[in-house]
Amino acid sequence: MRFWLGVLTSLLVVSPSTVEVPYYETFVREVEVQPEWVETPIIDSMITDEEWVEIERQSLCLYDYLKVHDIDITLENVLTVGDYTDIMGGACYLIGEDDA
Repeated sequence: MRFWLGVLTSLLVVSPSTVEVPYYETFVREVEVQPEWVETPIIDSMITDEEWVEIERQSLCLYDYLKVHDIDITLENVLTVGDYTDIMGGACYLIGEDDA
């Protein structure tokens, strides 16, 4: 009995084990998606046409500010620099378009 127990134990300890290495494949596809326009009547009614014009103008100035200062255009940078320029008087003011 001990003999077979020893044989079984040695087989379990010495037995060759195979380990399967997982193989991963990554597929990258570029897809062009057209954004859908969603009506937001409540929000749109809170902002006047003049304010929309000013928002567009400040957005273009922010883009110029990022280009002049050689800042990468990423979401984090746009939000951070946008907050900074708003605190300092607006992006148009900082690039010299507004002389106030």
